[in-house]
Amino acid sequence: WCSHCKKLAPAFAAAAAELQEKKEAVVVTVDGDDAANRDFAERMGVKGYPSLKLFRAGKMYSFSGKKTDKKALVEFARAGYLNYPSRVYTDVDGKLALDPKHWVRQVMDDVQGFLVLMRADIIEVMSEHREAAVAMFGFGFIVAALSFIITETVSEWLGVPRKGESWEQITQRQDYAEYQSYKAKADAAAGRKTKAVKSGEGKAE
Repeated sequence: WCSHCKKLAPAFAAAAAELQEKKEAVVVTVDGDDAANRDFAERMGVKGYPSLKLFRAGKMYSFSGKKTDKKALVEFARAGYLNYPSRVYTDVDGKLALDPKHWVRQVMDDVQGFLVLMRADIIEVMSEHREAAVAMFGFGFIVAALSFIITETVSEWLGVPRKGESWEQITQRQDYAEYQSYKAKADAAAGRKTKAVKSGEGKAE
């Protein structure tokens, strides 16, 4: 066994015992270096050790979390796997085989895997450096808000569609704004004319 496998072994054994005691999963270990298992390891896309795989409802999920304690492994097996990319597999004559994956889906899975790791980093930063994390995310929020406001203002000034807006929609919005402006000026002019008439009537008396 490699040093990484030996380090994971106690947590893996404890997680397996809890899951099997409650009949939530069947846990097995496979020696990928054994000649009899190399074909299976290759078909499952194993590229390094230790490699944790969860098979559920026709899909295979690969664990890639940073935390590898008992709690993390149990959470992954129970519901945490839903946050990870998956591969559809089929059983052909008693042999499991992964279905081909379109490159677009592979890119999406890579992004999802990155977000899983980033989420773990954010949680770790928030727990260990709360004030720094709040300051960092607060600053990021302010920058994002200012960027949004500036983008909207510039879009309005240039007369181009805002985010998510079509050219037809911006034309309708501009026409409505012009109508409102014209109506306001007309109402103001009518108000001044009424005042002038009343003032003239007072002088005639």
